[in-house]
Amino acid sequence: MKQLIVLMALSVLFVSGCVSQNSNNSTITSSQIDLSISVSKSNLSVGENFSANYTVQNHGHDIETFTYIKVYANNYKYKCDSVSIRYQYENDSAIFGGSDLGAIQFDQAWNSCGASSFNKPGEYVIEVKIWSCPEVLEKTKINCDTIKDLLETAPSIYSKVTPLASAMQVVNVV
Repeated sequence: MKQLIVLMALSVLFVSGCVSQNSNNSTITSSQIDLSISVSKSNLSVGENFSANYTVQNHGHDIETFTYIKVYANNYKYKCDSVSIRYQYENDSAIFGGSDLGAIQFDQAWNSCGASSFNKPGEYVIEVKIWSCPEVLEKTKINCDTIKDLLETAPSIYSKVTPLASAMQVVNVV
């Protein structure tokens, strides 16, 4: 009987959209887009090699999307962020990585994005959010295809449009 209750509870979470986290990845599921972030290690030492990627699975129709990536440390004022416009095909899966999800290195006056390791201890956060371009156009009158400065325009999108999917992964560096 207990197994049946647990199975039913898991089924409800799966059908309604779920959030699951373990030490090396974070996944957020929506009705159309599944988004997950994977990291090489979620607990590392200063100077240790680090890599990350995110996977997008589209369970719905073809859709143009606006993606925002932010990597930051809770105890430092600097952040690294990037944006992109991508076409997500029906029933397709894609993995993205590279410098957009790399480590941050801080000095007294600057930060370096996309590094292969962290040079300061702290709690670092990787966030990825994906919006539907048709919904962005409808709610903000901003056409994804004509955005000239994506990072400058992005804040007006965040406050007015709910993302199709978002994921966050914490990395602890000692």
